[in-house]
Amino acid sequence: MATPLARAPSALAAGRNLWLTREDRHELGAFTWRGALPVLARFAAEGRAAVVTASTGNHGAATAWAGSRAGIAGQVFAGVNTDLYTRTSRPSAGWSSTRAIASAYNCTCRR
Repeated sequence: MATPLARAPSALAAGRNLWLTREDRHELGAFTWRGALPVLARFAAEGRAAVVTASTGNHGAATAWAGSRAGIAGQVFAGVNTDLYTRTSRPSAGWSSTRAIASAYNCTCRR
């Protein structure tokens, strides 16, 4: 899957012919799908049916995105303090919405 290239600003390129890949132009706005897609494609080829992960951000989004394209069902778990956008922005093809869980995953300690 290609992402657009952009010529680097001259201050960064320092006289070189330098190009940057614009991962921010991908629908997820992050590069994490590049790692998730081949792993979940391999899982699909091995006959695995589902994936479960825990994430409050890009990892969960990339795993859900790649899983929906690889044909693997799955579930993303996130802490209850995770923002609503993150919990509701997962692709829907074969994926349940992100579930908020109360656990040590929230990393919130009160004394």
